[in-house]
Amino acid sequence: GSLVTDLQALEYVVGINTFRRAFDLFGAVTVVPGSLGAFRRDVLEAVQGYSADTVTEDFDLTIAILKAGFSIHASEGTVYTEAP
Repeated sequence: GSLVTDLQALEYVVGINTFRRAFDLFGAVTVVPGSLGAFRRDVLEAVQGYSADTVTEDFDLTIAILKAGFSIHASEGTVYTEAP
């Protein structure tokens, strides 16, 4: 792959496989990344979807979902992404 894809792969391995699993041990959710998130439609409707007034829409959506009392968890989920 290219340097960009190699660096992105490293970021995902460290950020998702290491840090997020550690946060999960304490029941903490930092953010559901936009490139790796999947949401139920009823949850998105309950929090009125993504905000158009921010550049951190994935973080804002995560916080809105948690504030609304929904849980965020799918430790066995598998996600694929593409990079240039």
